[in-house]
Amino acid sequence: MEKRAFVLSIIGFFVLLILACIFIPKGYLSTETQTIILLETGIVLLWYTWETHKLRKEAQRQTEAQQRPFVILEPTQRTHSGDLIGLRLKNIGNGAAINIGVGNDSDSAVIPFLAKEETCLLRVQTTFHQRKPPTLALVDYEYNLFLDPTSARDTTVLMIQFKNVQMQSYFVEERMTASGLAILRSGKVEDHDM
Repeated sequence: MEKRAFVLSIIGFFVLLILACIFIPKGYLSTETQTIILLETGIVLLWYTWETHKLRKEAQRQTEAQQRPFVILEPTQRTHSGDLIGLRLKNIGNGAAINIGVGNDSDSAVIPFLAKEETCLLRVQTTFHQRKPPTLALVDYEYNLFLDPTSARDTTVLMIQFKNVQMQSYFVEERMTASGLAILRSGKVEDHDM
């Protein structure tokens, strides 16, 4: 509130200077005084333009955050020993998610579309005979997640990448833990990160 009062007082001061220049008879103020007043007015206009630019950027950022998709994984089923056997991919954001990629460094699958609050089930299968890196595979329109039994407990990091309808890319990174899934980080993929 204090900053606002300061800004309003500065603007009021310059408005008074401009009004004085308009209503004071011609020749009463020297050319140097008029030049100084004009320069100060230009500085105020530049500052005001900069502040307006920052406000517009912040409003744009907040609108984007409110309208963007946000896709997460949720556990749906566990075995009696506590192993995870089912996951649900869910869009908890306000916008539609397009080209959702789920996977890790070695492999991933793409789900074409998730509307707001829409879900897609993933079946987790463990490979007991060989230690292979986790992979995702699409089988008859059902997504299967193949994980090594030891890594399926607490070391697997899954990356979810998706786009909004303007094709802006986002990501969510989750780690499988003994109690479920933990979101490690999320954000917007900048053009230079792609």
